[in-house]
Amino acid sequence: MPRRRDLLLLSVALLVVVIVPAVLVAGCFRSMREEFDTAPDTEELEDVARSAAATQARHRAQAWVDEQIRFLTKARPWLVDHGGSVVDTCSAWRLPMSFTWSVSCERVVTRYFAADRELCDGVRQVSRWAFSRGWGTEPRTQCGAPVCPQGIRSRWTDPDPDPDPGAPARWAEIVTLWSGRECRPPATSLANDGYPTRSPYFQAEVRRPDLREVSTRALSTHRHFVQVMIKPVYFSQE
Repeated sequence: MPRRRDLLLLSVALLVVVIVPAVLVAGCFRSMREEFDTAPDTEELEDVARSAAATQARHRAQAWVDEQIRFLTKARPWLVDHGGSVVDTCSAWRLPMSFTWSVSCERVVTRYFAADRELCDGVRQVSRWAFSRGWGTEPRTQCGAPVCPQGIRSRWTDPDPDPDPGAPARWAEIVTLWSGRECRPPATSLANDGYPTRSPYFQAEVRRPDLREVSTRALSTHRHFVQVMIKPVYFSQE
C-alpha cells in the first residue's frame, strides 16, 4: 500500500509540476499566435480613423500642410494654383517577429500648379525652398534629362519635424513632379502615392479631381505642370 500511495503522490506531483504548466504555456502560445495571425479588420481601422484623437490629429496635419503650401506660394509666386487632391488612409502593420499590430494614419495632399519658369531654374527654385524650410538636404536633380515620360521628380524627407511647433508627425516627405506640354496628359500622378501598399487599410478621405482635365487647363496657358505632394504620418496607435 505505501508503494502504491507513493506512486499516486508522484503522479499528482508530476501533474502539478510538469503537465499543468505545460498546458498553461501552450495556451499562452496559442493565444499569442492567434493575436499574431489576426490583423485588425476594416471596421476596427475605421473606428481608429473616426476616433476623436485621430480626427484631431488629422485636422492638425491638414493645417500644417496648408501652412507649408502657403510658404511655398509666397516664396515662389510664379506657381499658379490649380487645386489639389487628398488621400487619407489608416493601415495596420507589424514589425518582423512582433506579436502585436500597430495602426498608423497618413495624409497625402497633392497640390497642382502651372508654371512658366524655365524648367531647370524652376526645379532648383523649389528645391531651394524645401531646403530652406529644413526638409533634409537639397537633392541633385538631373534637369538635363528628358521630361517625358516620367517627368522630373525630386523628393525630400524629414524624419523628425518635431522642432517645428506645428508639425503633426514624426515623419513626413515632400515630392515634386514636373512635366510639360509635350507630356500631356502627365504619365504619372503623385496622388497615386497616397494609395496604400499594405493591407488591411481604411480610407478616411479621398478627393481627387480628373488629372487630365486639371493638367490640360494648366498647360493651356503655361509651359509646365507641377505637382507638389506633402505626406505627413500624423497618427499612430499600438
